[in-house]
Amino acid sequence: MIAKSAQDAKRFAAVADRYLKWVDDWADRPEENARAALGLLPELYLAALALPNIWPDTPYDKRVSKEHHERWKTLTTKFDSLPVRNYLNVFSPLERGDDEPVSCWLADDLADIYLDLEEGLGYLEKGDAEQAIWVWRFGFWNHWGRHLVGALSALHAFQSSY
Repeated sequence: MIAKSAQDAKRFAAVADRYLKWVDDWADRPEENARAALGLLPELYLAALALPNIWPDTPYDKRVSKEHHERWKTLTTKFDSLPVRNYLNVFSPLERGDDEPVSCWLADDLADIYLDLEEGLGYLEKGDAEQAIWVWRFGFWNHWGRHLVGALSALHAFQSSY
């Protein structure tokens, strides 16, 4: 079981690294970038599903710094070149109330995914694989996974109407 967990974590790290490289090597080709995202996002989703449920010994302390916010601004500026900017989403699709669709920003989705994946890769580079896996898995179920699903839906809608 431990070998499978390590294999799943390595697989996820490889996909996360490809996502970061895609963004870091960004070229101004909006339609090609949209198609690239359509390939990477499902890979991230599937790889995240296989991440082991690990609880590290060290406590997690996330602090959002000014540098983090500046990186987010740089990333969102980059992603705004995509052919999709805003889209409608329902935050609680399982509730049957008055949950109205809200406008979401694709650039924010993709930037948040980037920063959360990068954080996990940072732990991995420091040799803390357990913390990396926990950050990725927790974020998948509570933050960046929701951004991924929204972004994928918007990009799919664009591509299918293109």
